[in-house]
Amino acid sequence: MSDLTMWNEGAEVVAETEDAVAADRWTALLGIAALLVGFTAALAGAWLGFGMAEMPVALPGGLPALAPEALAQFMGLTGGVTMLLGAVSLYRAPGG
Repeated sequence: MSDLTMWNEGAEVVAETEDAVAADRWTALLGIAALLVGFTAALAGAWLGFGMAEMPVALPGGLPALAPEALAQFMGLTGGVTMLLGAVSLYRAPGG
């Protein structure tokens, strides 16, 4: 008897279900990580905007110094977008 006749079709369904559960867990984990990174970026932007308002921020690579308010706005915007993407990722994760 060949191995093809002993194929269990139910095993394939179980394997697909386990892969889907693992993918859902990764989606939720990455969503939480994106929320934390976005919140940290927004807090760092607020700290730069309010705490270091008197001295310009030096940029690498010979770029001119940037006003802390401009950098704070950029960091707040990118942090907000990252938090939004993390929230969407958590919302779309089944079971989350």
